[in-house]
Amino acid sequence: MGIRLIVEVMDHWKDAGLTAGERDDLYVLAENANDGTRLTWGSVHAPYILARANKSANSWKNSIGKLMKKKVVTQHSAGRSGRVAVYHLTPLCPDPPHSGYLGQCTRLDRGTSEVTHQGHLSDDPEPENEEAQGHSPDDPNSPQGHLSGDSRVTPEVTPSPLTPLTTPSTSAPSAAGKPKKRAKKAAPKSNPHQVADDLAKAFWKVHGTGRAQPFLAVRGVIRTAIKNGVERNDLARALDRVARQGRSVSGATLDIALGEIRGRQGPYQDPENQDDYDQEVA
Repeated sequence: MGIRLIVEVMDHWKDAGLTAGERDDLYVLAENANDGTRLTWGSVHAPYILARANKSANSWKNSIGKLMKKKVVTQHSAGRSGRVAVYHLTPLCPDPPHSGYLGQCTRLDRGTSEVTHQGHLSDDPEPENEEAQGHSPDDPNSPQGHLSGDSRVTPEVTPSPLTPLTTPSTSAPSAAGKPKKRAKKAAPKSNPHQVADDLAKAFWKVHGTGRAQPFLAVRGVIRTAIKNGVERNDLARALDRVARQGRSVSGATLDIALGEIRGRQGPYQDPENQDDYDQEVA
């Protein structure tokens, strides 16, 4: 697995003039290459490679051809006599080998704040074997510092004082001794539209499905009707009648329904549009 090659592609794919798609294709090849030789191993046309690239066999061949045209990949050996083709990843870093530490080509010195138990600084800027050498002091998962050979690098730490620098004054009154004031609970606010809101919820539960008119509009009409003195039961029957007639809920349609329920004779005449709700009352 070419972890160092993948990091190098991350830091220098724009320098090579690659598109985002070509960068992703190069990631797939880099993961399948050796960090030291920069050569791919195994078949880069295997089914799992095609799955990682998310491409068909022909599309993947075209993608490798584009990478070769941009000279970031060269063919090391052709696949003949049962052998697979081997590709070489061209170095992208202008100052190889690429360190990749914090996006840098060359890893800089760590400074003089680190000391070893033997009294010297580690002079290895980039250990070849991370497992044998340990972790960087910047690694949050390694509180013991960086191992360099037989010496252990640890950051210098100033010990914290065991006792506070100042002691609290005994003359000051203790906050713990003061009685705590109980917060007064606010009384629940009464809803002046409780009757109208309950009626609107009941109506919507029965007739709300598939209705184009929003709930808030229906609730507003019902609040207005209750405020104007319409009895709750009469309004409930009127709402049911309007819904069964397939009409929207409004002051005019409720007035028509109330008139029909109360036995009002004669057609209803809307003052704004007489054609909207005119009908004969049975």
